[in-house]
Amino acid sequence: MKTLCALLAVVVLALALGPIAWAKSYDHPLIEQTFRLLPDGDAVVEEVRAFDFEGSFSWAEITRSTRGQYGRYGLDYEGVWDADTRQPLQHAVTRSGDDVTLRWSYQAQDETKRFLLHYRIRRAVQRYADVAQFYWQAVEGDHAPIGRVRIVIEPPRASPTLFKVFIHGRAAPGDLSFAPDFSRARVSQDNIPEKSFVELRVLLDPALFPALAVQRGESHESLLKDERAAARKVWLLRNLLLFGFALAGLLLVGLLLGFVWTYLRFGREPEVDYTAIYEREPPRALPPAVLPAIMTQAKVEKRDLHRGFAATLLEAARLGYLEMEEVQDQGLLGSGLFKDTDLVYLLTDKGEALLDRGAVTPEPDGRVLQPFEVGVLQAVFRRAGSGRRVTSDQIEAWGKKIVGSKSNFLRFIDEWGPGLRGWFERKYFKLDDPRSERAKTVFIGVAVGVLIVIFFVGVGVSLFVAGPVAAVLIGLAMKSLSRRTPEAALEVKRWEAFRRFMTDFSAMKDAGPRLLGLWEHYLVYATALGVAERLLENLKLVAAEIGQTMPAPRWWHSPSMGRGLTTMPAASIESLTRSFQNFQGLARSLSTSSRTGGGFSGGRRGGAPHVVLSLVARGVGRSGHDSAGPAHQAA
Repeated sequence: MKTLCALLAVVVLALALGPIAWAKSYDHPLIEQTFRLLPDGDAVVEEVRAFDFEGSFSWAEITRSTRGQYGRYGLDYEGVWDADTRQPLQHAVTRSGDDVTLRWSYQAQDETKRFLLHYRIRRAVQRYADVAQFYWQAVEGDHAPIGRVRIVIEPPRASPTLFKVFIHGRAAPGDLSFAPDFSRARVSQDNIPEKSFVELRVLLDPALFPALAVQRGESHESLLKDERAAARKVWLLRNLLLFGFALAGLLLVGLLLGFVWTYLRFGREPEVDYTAIYEREPPRALPPAVLPAIMTQAKVEKRDLHRGFAATLLEAARLGYLEMEEVQDQGLLGSGLFKDTDLVYLLTDKGEALLDRGAVTPEPDGRVLQPFEVGVLQAVFRRAGSGRRVTSDQIEAWGKKIVGSKSNFLRFIDEWGPGLRGWFERKYFKLDDPRSERAKTVFIGVAVGVLIVIFFVGVGVSLFVAGPVAAVLIGLAMKSLSRRTPEAALEVKRWEAFRRFMTDFSAMKDAGPRLLGLWEHYLVYATALGVAERLLENLKLVAAEIGQTMPAPRWWHSPSMGRGLTTMPAASIESLTRSFQNFQGLARSLSTSSRTGGGFSGGRRGGAPHVVLSLVARGVGRSGHDSAGPAHQAA
């Protein structure tokens, strides 16, 4: 009970605080910075940061590193103010190793606020023999989206002989301009995304910093060389990406054209000289279980095998190996309310002999059951039932029982299904064109190779375009690049014509009274082809239309039909239809048990939600560049 209360408390807290936590966000419409370089090499900075808040915030902080590529810097904060009211804000500065953190407090709720920061960067400039350098990361690499950055660089005095500014970053290029007398430079850049820093390298006349000692190790030319190398890297990366995108696009177009060519050459079904609309008799004397396995291309579809399983039980009944009996219970507590019917399957003496001894002598109009048909009887009577008797409920319970990661029925058809297709090919002819199968294998191999190449030469395309396109083409290839042999194409067309005949009342009526005498034989094939209920309905209509009755089956018994009748009255046909609907329901129920990784129960599994509440809008971070620079967060 305590655990349940705690769980409910977590859920209530998550529902209460979740919208508040997730509603907190902010961005920077504008960041303005002015860097005034002093003759002694320090830099005085005035920075205005605008925050557009959504939600409630009460503090912010910026962490800057004092260690850069060209040495260590000093960093002294003078204060933080509300930029609009000039009211000073409470702030604190902490130092940890090379990091200096400025944190200030305020109150903001769904508004835009601007903060003014004053600080001094000591030893900001490095002076060499023929150049002075100011190298600083003005905007950190981990921040909220920024609408615009405006930066002003002011040297101690005008520097007409040498004043160069290089801007590094991952955002789109901006604008750079100089005052006519070269007393300042202005940088403007828009739409700075998260994880994009803005970094400055300023080269000036070294005479502007007379108080600075001259350092060794760099020169005007070496610094320019460093910039040229960085520019070449950017150029090379950009062009490599463009080349990768172009190559990826060409490969995808080639792959698409290759798929079309392969399909036209090897994937289209062969043309056969067959124009009949109906087949009035089964085209071939096949065990009905085989039909679902040969009507598909390339492989057996597991979702169709339940029809072959059900048709095998009917065929075994028709041939005298088992009987079916419709049993009705007495309802709730024997009151007659909520009556239910069930089908009971009973092995005949002939069927029991088959399962016990493995062989029986077939009747003159019968045939020997194939091993895969005997396997169905073994599963139904010896695994699901008690040996000689089994009910539909028992068969369903056996089929749905999960053993390991699979149901019993899935385990059965995993072994049973491929054997059906193999049996047909061994006895008659190949179903799949071997050239088509080879072409499909080659295309899928090429497609996977193209995808690997695209991944290495054009990562962006491979992730957002090539991956889905190649996956779709591979999926289409697996489905559509398989082609039947001409013999198999004709076989399928004939069975499809037979299926059409069994679903067309007019065609069945034209077939005459002879059809009614063969209804059991037709029923097993209709079951395998998925049209059994349509066939029974049409048979009932044909019998009424021509004023004749259907022969009573020896293998089916129900309370509405006594034993020993040779014909089926209308009531018995209705009863058979209802029983057969139950039989079809059993087959469909077994088909749903072919999924893996789950069980069957009357309820739904529940559990506590996994809730993470974060009250921090952005995290602290740095760019990968080795110049000194800031990182910030607010909450």
